[in-house]
Amino acid sequence: MENLASQTAGEEKLLIVNSCAVTAEAERQARQAIRKAHKEDPSLKIVLTGCASERNPEQWKDLPGVSKIVSNIKKLSPKEWGLKETQSYPAPQSRRTRALLQIQQGCDHSCTFCVIPQGRGKARSLSKAEIIAQAGTLIEAGHKEIVITGVDIASWKEDNDRLGKLCRAILEAHPNLPRLRLSSIDPELLAPNTSDPDLWELIEHEERFVPYLHLSLQAGSTLILKRMKRRHSPEDVTYIIERTRKARPNFAIGADLIAGFPTETDELFDETFASLSKWKIPFMHVFPYSERPNTPAAKMPSVPKKIRQERAKDVRLLGQKHCQEFLTQFVGQEVSVLFETEEKGMLPEFARFRLEPETARKGISGEILQVKITRATENELFGHLILNTQKFTEILTGTKIDEDTLEALEDELIAADLGPEIAALAIKRFRAVAPVGEEITTEQLKETLAGVLEETLKPVEAPFILQEDKKPHVLLMVGVNGTGKTTTSGKLAAQFALSGKKVFLAAGDTFRAAAVEQLQTWGDRAKVPVITGKMGGDAASVAYDALDQAIKAEADLLIIDTAGRLHNKNTLMEELAKMIRVIKKLDPEAPHSVLLTLDAVTGQNALDQVRIFRELVQVTGLIITKLDGTARGGIVAALASGDAPLPVHYVGFGEKLEDLRPFEAKLYAKGLVGLEDHSEELSEPEETPALEEKKQAEVDIQVLETKADEAVAEEASNAESDSDKPAEASEQANEPAISKEEKKEPPAKKGFFRSLFK
Repeated sequence: MENLASQTAGEEKLLIVNSCAVTAEAERQARQAIRKAHKEDPSLKIVLTGCASERNPEQWKDLPGVSKIVSNIKKLSPKEWGLKETQSYPAPQSRRTRALLQIQQGCDHSCTFCVIPQGRGKARSLSKAEIIAQAGTLIEAGHKEIVITGVDIASWKEDNDRLGKLCRAILEAHPNLPRLRLSSIDPELLAPNTSDPDLWELIEHEERFVPYLHLSLQAGSTLILKRMKRRHSPEDVTYIIERTRKARPNFAIGADLIAGFPTETDELFDETFASLSKWKIPFMHVFPYSERPNTPAAKMPSVPKKIRQERAKDVRLLGQKHCQEFLTQFVGQEVSVLFETEEKGMLPEFARFRLEPETARKGISGEILQVKITRATENELFGHLILNTQKFTEILTGTKIDEDTLEALEDELIAADLGPEIAALAIKRFRAVAPVGEEITTEQLKETLAGVLEETLKPVEAPFILQEDKKPHVLLMVGVNGTGKTTTSGKLAAQFALSGKKVFLAAGDTFRAAAVEQLQTWGDRAKVPVITGKMGGDAASVAYDALDQAIKAEADLLIIDTAGRLHNKNTLMEELAKMIRVIKKLDPEAPHSVLLTLDAVTGQNALDQVRIFRELVQVTGLIITKLDGTARGGIVAALASGDAPLPVHYVGFGEKLEDLRPFEAKLYAKGLVGLEDHSEELSEPEETPALEEKKQAEVDIQVLETKADEAVAEEASNAESDSDKPAEASEQANEPAISKEEKKEPPAKKGFFRSLFK
């Protein structure tokens, strides 16, 4: 309608209101919208259409601003909008990334609660040829997903063909359509005795047919369904859900449900609630029953409105529980998302997705991109963009090099966080390996890119060296909260302790209880003393006491964990500066190392973090964490190619102790491009008492890491002492001896993480 109306001559302002009559609330909102629009702009010409105005045009025609009422049958006719029927018109520009394709109108059924047949008339199907042509127009307009819509799409027919054959014809006619989805469908079309076998074939075996069905369910009680004159039973729904989930385990189900239908007793509602509990439907649209005039249900004994509302609330809460359970299974998975904006989109399973708040790389509206799911709420998934490795294959496999290919490849390399400088250098090398007009193989690509990366990364490859003449070597760990700083501090302490060094830990992040608890667990399992202070207390006092005790114990290494609250930069700067001033009273050369932990997931944001922390403190080296799949690690190359690059000492790519490894440029470069398989688990080291304790520590740490990520304690507003002398006494930590049997070299190194290329 909007597209047709926009083709008419004239400059008058037009508002089209497509009214709904499913509930009384829907009609109220339509009337309210009309009145509001007219009040804001009295010159606005309002054209009204839809089921509500179709049923009772006399009640609507006198609303302020309404100039015309168009029937449902005529609203898509060019003639109704003053256009010629035979003329062709530009494709509609949808405001949605998912295009709606109507295949039929009207309904032949007579559900006792429904007024739609009164407004839409008998079922009428568009021809298959017309539908396929419209689908082509939508695809040409750039849509990656088409949603089949209509009043009762299950009723679509052409000769002996039903909905399944229509969907198959659309997919065969348009092999470049990534996704085809159905809107609400009558379960009768999928029930055992009335099913469409062609539709089931698509559901079970066609990848482009999205794994989602929205069932027009309405109730889960046999008797209530009969009184509604629905054509399916609870047993039919059980069959549909079990069959879909058997074929595709992540298959999602949505459903409409009416709560408090006339004659619904407590027992009948319990029957529906029990059915819903069994079906575990994640996407529920729940409505309290709304009386519609001239329907059989309106004459039945009614349920009090308060009870309807209460039952609707109970069902919604059940649906929220099932939705979160369904979404949780995606955490840790890589999935495709059709982005509706730069930040949010939708999975094929109809699950809503949103990029994590601090993600640097954004999505592209209308594009299907790969993401890694990091967490789930009760109704939404969160995650990060990952490199779409399929695009490399599409760009390069059997392709002759031309300018378009090189440009597309450069874009993908930048998207992998390699940065524009390295991407440009790589493209220059590709030109030398395979000049324009010649083919380049995937192996040539990998070898070339690995060479560029190794050349870039080699200058920053630097093992972390413990200065033996320092007793202790003081290591200050800095970084933003959530980068794995505390975990890395614990892992370093455990690794050096297992190799025979005497290590102390200081819990300098006094505002996060979870961080202190996490560090203490590492210390307990590795038999490393952990010096702590009062929650919200002076971090400098903790550092001072820790260094004092480490000096007296002739320790080899003191690792000081610090806070990372960048949202209060001035406070953090003062805290770090005071900590350094205080420990210099005991050792003028301390700290001997300042290592910054960076989360590879943050992508290009890592560059900003390096700049900020170098302004706060004299950073001497980097540790890159969270390279276990979500991030592909290209940010390391970008860091290495920047101004005054810092040495990279370690990379972390997993939960285990041995997953923190010294950085090696050659292995890293090869692992990044997939020349070697670095995703295998390490072979199990020889069992020792220390190793058994380490494994138990890993279990405890995984639990604590979750707590640390979710719980950031509120910052205390304690005023710091004007004196540099520590004002508080820290809690003493016992120093258990490490036996010779427990001293063990860190595990041997092996590759890093999954590559840019699958």
